[in-house]
Parts: sequence; C-alpha cells; structure tokens
Amino acid sequence: MTKKLQNQSSRPLFAVCQGFLEKFGTAVSKRIHMFLVMSIFTAFMLTNQSAKAVYTLSSCGGGMLISTGTYAIDGDDNMSAAISLPFTFNFYGTNYTSLNVSSNGFISFTGGSAACCSGYTLPNTGSQPYIALAHTDLNAYSSTPGTNGSIYYDILGTSPNRTFVLHYQGVDQCCGSTPILTGEIQLYETTNEIRIVMGSLGSTGRNTTMGIAAGDNVTSTVISGRNSNVWTAGAECWSFSTFCPTPLVTATPGASCTAPATVQLNGVSAGSNIDWYSAASGGTYLGSAASGVDFPRTLSSTTTFYAEASGVGCTTSSPRVPLRVSVGVPAVPFGGSASPSVICPAATSILTATSATPVIDWYSAATGGTLLGTVSSGAPFSVSPSVTTTYYAE
Repeated sequence: MTKKLQNQSSRPLFAVCQGFLEKFGTAVSKRIHMFLVMSIFTAFMLTNQSAKAVYTLSSCGGGMLISTGTYAIDGDDNMSAAISLPFTFNFYGTNYTSLNVSSNGFISFTGGSAACCSGYTLPNTGSQPYIALAHTDLNAYSSTPGTNGSIYYDILGTSPNRTFVLHYQGVDQCCGSTPILTGEIQLYETTNEIRIVMGSLGSTGRNTTMGIAAGDNVTSTVISGRNSNVWTAGAECWSFSTFCPTPLVTATPGASCTAPATVQLNGVSAGSNIDWYSAASGGTYLGSAASGVDFPRTLSSTTTFYAEASGVGCTTSSPRVPLRVSVGVPAVPFGGSASPSVICPAATSILTATSATPVIDWYSAATGGTLLGTVSSGAPFSVSPSVTTTYYAE
C-alpha cells in the first residue's frame, strides 16, 4: 500500500497502473499492478489503558503516627484473622474492606500464608495482594500493644480523611526477643496512598522484602535493593501513590453528516470517573460520568473533547486524551480494497470502500472531475481500465 498523493484532497484515491516489466529468463512479460491509495479520517482517538492503577514511588517526610493501639497478632509465623477497615481501600484497582496481618512484617488483603521464612521475591507473592514493611522471619514476642515485640493498629482522623496505621514495635527476628524492627504501614482514605515508614531495621542476615504487589505474580513496586535481599535501614518514609491510566475513549456516532447531532461520549479507565473538558489543559469543565457510562452532547459543528480519568482508585488524575467528533461533514471513506490486485489491460477489478455514511461516490479526480458511479458503503464498484488510472472515493 502506498500513501495518499495529495493530502489536501477529501477523496481517497485508488490507482490502477500498467507497464511494469519483469524478465523471466529470455521471456519478458507485461504485468498490470493495482495500487490502493487511501486516506483514513479518524473520527475518534483510542488510548490504551491499564486494568490496574499505576503506582508512583517517592520518598516522603512523614514519620510514625501511633505508639499504642489495638492488638493485631503476635508469635512466630502467624497470620491474623481479617481486620475490618472503616473505609474502602482501593489497591491496584480492587476495593478492599478488610486485611490480614502477618507476624512476618507484611499485610495481605486476602489472608493466606504468614510466609516464613524469608521475604517474597516480588512480584511473586503466592497470589496475595501484599504490602511489606520488612517481610522476613520475625517473632512478635509480646501481645501487649505499646511494648517491644508487639504488633498493633489504630484508626486516625475523621471521614473522608482517615488513616489506618499498622505498627510493628521492637519486633525481633525468629526466635529471639531483642528489638530489631520498628515501623509502620499507613493506608490513607480517599487518596488510597500507601506509606511505609521505617523507624529502624537492624541486621538480620536474612533475605527481607520492602514493597507492594498486586497478587497476580506480575505487578509490583519494590524499594531498590530490598527485594528479598539482606539489608538494614534507619528512619525513612516511602510513599506509593497512584495516577489513573489515560482512558480509552469513543464517540457514538463518531461522525454525522447533519447538524445538530447528538453523540454519546464514553471513556473507560481504572479511575471511577471520566471528566470531560474543552481543552488539552485548562479550558472549560463540561461535566463528568462514571467510567464506562455515556456522556451525551449535542453538537452543531466538528468538536474536539478532552477526557481525563479521576476518582476512586487514583491519587492523581490521568493526562487528558482527545476525542474528535466530525459533524456536518461526511466521514472520509476507509477500509478500501481492490480485487484482484493484478489485472491485464481492460480486465475487471472490483473497488470497495466503507464509510460511516451510507453512500460512496467514485470520481476521476481528487476535486471536481467526472462522477463515475455511486454505490452503497461497502458495495463493489467495477472498473476496467486499459491504461494507468487513478480513482477517487468520496
């Protein structure tokens, strides 16, 4: 396929050429080649989007938030019963209302193994959606919150800005009772931000993991050098925040010959809302619809809209993606073909072209010229050129 010869033309062109020579031994054959040349008017733009929210890792300035609370778990290689969250927490695009705490330095949103005796090598977590402060073989040797060797939690703040805080205080590696790990996992309502706050981790000599994983054994974000490695740490804070993937956008219909026309705009993203604007940045806010729900607009002329994803599942809105809808101008044909692609002089070839509008007009020139015939969109149009000929569809 060759490219369109005149970009200014609204008619895609179809060329039948003769005179190509090819030598086979001492014989020379004359062949006629058919070249299909077409332009495609894009009535809307598509942007791939991920099914899961995407996490951005950054250092943060926050510290630990609690020094006592409600008992979570103790002992060696133990997993707590489900602990209810007072708010829905979205993790990698899935909403959770409870979690389980492992005495080995991590939480799981679906229960499962306490995972002795070293940290997972992410993204493999045995199918557990997982947040690890310091996953290794630990021993929580106290059941009294606020004392060394204990694991406890608390809820801070008021709706819709509450924080679930899980605290490991002076927990030792198995199977001693010397404080070696102090730190917190903090989950923030509404923004769905995750903070891993380390007070200190002494030398364990064991492979230890700090990071998060979706539980699909494919997707994770890990702190460099801490993916089932031997490491130590002092006071530090890591933030895992999400931005929405750009939405996949469509318009139905994508083009209309008449004005005014009512079109249904639609966007799909891991974010719960699709916000519509008049410009790529700034501009006028036109309204919002839930992801996957139509947003109707009545148009009198060709218009470009801009969609961004936001809401539950994302800390930060996505970049905006454009969606152009043509109104009052027939959509340029697309999907053209010529069959057969090689013919002899005066033989017959079948041209076809498809459009959002019901009729295809065939011409001898890019503008003006002779109307050669009219067929329905997608219907065959027969031609029998005896010389190189270019055809144009409108």
